[in-house]
Amino acid sequence: MHRYTQQLRLGDISPEVACTVFADKRQVGGESDSGVTMPLEMMLLEEFPQDHHFTQYTTPQSMRLRKDMREPTRFDFVAFDLDFGKHLERPTVETFSLLVLHCWLVDYVPNIIYATRGGARIVYVIQPFSDATLFEGHAKTLTRKLAEPLLLGKSGYELDTAASDWTRLFRCPRVVRDDQQEYDYPVRLYHTDTLDLLRFKPVQKKQRTYRPTGRGITNVEQQQLLVEVAARMQPGQRNTELHKCFYKIWKRWPDDAEELFPDIAQMAEHSGLDKREIEATYKSAERGAKNG
Repeated sequence: MHRYTQQLRLGDISPEVACTVFADKRQVGGESDSGVTMPLEMMLLEEFPQDHHFTQYTTPQSMRLRKDMREPTRFDFVAFDLDFGKHLERPTVETFSLLVLHCWLVDYVPNIIYATRGGARIVYVIQPFSDATLFEGHAKTLTRKLAEPLLLGKSGYELDTAASDWTRLFRCPRVVRDDQQEYDYPVRLYHTDTLDLLRFKPVQKKQRTYRPTGRGITNVEQQQLLVEVAARMQPGQRNTELHKCFYKIWKRWPDDAEELFPDIAQMAEHSGLDKREIEATYKSAERGAKNG
């Protein structure tokens, strides 16, 4: 591992490359000064006393954003999750070392890589973006270009292509989780170059039209569905209601299920559900709809 990377140190990455950190992953959007803006490298090395999470963006108000908000926003990096063993087993020092090698061999080598409890995370320092929609579109294209090479590396890690929402939170590397200090995960640096994300052109979506007799969801139906999901994400019944929602999608609009998933998953995660719970519920609803 040490042949390709070195331990990240303060001063390796420009302090202008920053993120916003929150002490609660359920932090709602729109609350000014609910987070703390800090340099990316400082966040990666800090030993937090709670289960802190960070964003890929910063705002003058140091707050979490929703997609419907129009606030000044800056993106200086993009982060990707890598899941190990399809969530059925935990990575080891050896598997992480193998992943470090594979990431060194891909066409677009990340700046930073660090281990997590269930996998790893890679980070690319980019030329700054201020348009969130543009950032997400180009980041999704980079996701697709990275997914297959990493999978073919056969290290046991798989890029999480479903988690592409620019508003999402990532867990900081060194936190207290489930009352246990997790301060020993290595944070490794490959290089300090800046990636031009604009080179990864977004795939242009076809304009959706109203199809009264087809199986595709219309814009009006999609907005109604999102309002319905938001109303149902209440404590005590979130899992059940989320399953009903996904089941409905797979029954009525199966061709649109993959496209609808990110927005609904984001709403469910904001309500307090864990990402793995959401993915498991989605797959359970898919099986139920197809078998029923």
